[in-house]
Amino acid sequence: MNAALSPLIEYWKQRNSREQLILLFGAGILLLALLYSVVIYPIATDRARLEKSLPALRADTARFGRDLALATGKNSGQKTDLAGLATAAGLPKDALRLNGSKQASLHAKATAWPTITKLLADAQTQGWALKMLQVNSPDGDATVDVDVEWQR
Repeated sequence: MNAALSPLIEYWKQRNSREQLILLFGAGILLLALLYSVVIYPIATDRARLEKSLPALRADTARFGRDLALATGKNSGQKTDLAGLATAAGLPKDALRLNGSKQASLHAKATAWPTITKLLADAQTQGWALKMLQVNSPDGDATVDVDVEWQR
C-alpha cells in the first residue's frame, strides 16, 4: 500500500506549509460538499416529501378503518363525528370548533388541498352541509389557508 501512496506522500512533502494548508482547506470543502450531496440533501428532501404526504396518508388510513368497520359490520350504525374526521386528516385539534351538534367551523393554515377536499367530502357523507368555504393559497403551492363552516 505504501507503494501506491508514495507518489502522493512525495508530492505532499514537496509542498510548503501554506500550500499544504490550502490543499487541506480545499479537501475539507470538497468533503463537506460530498457529505451534503450524498447524505444530508436526500434525507432533507425525503423528509419534506413525507411531511407533505402525511395528512393524505392519515386520511387514507381513517377511510380504510371506516370502510373496514362497515365491511365487517362493527360500525353498529354509529357515524364518525366531524372531530374524528379532522383528526384523521391530520389537522390540529384546535383547528376545528364544534358549536353544539348542529354547527362546526374549521380554520386551518398551510394545509394540503387534497386533505381539505377529502375532509369536505367525508363531512358531507356524515350529514354535514357546507355553509361557507373560504380558501386562500398565499404561497401558490399545494397548501392552502381555509375557513369552513358546516351545519346539520
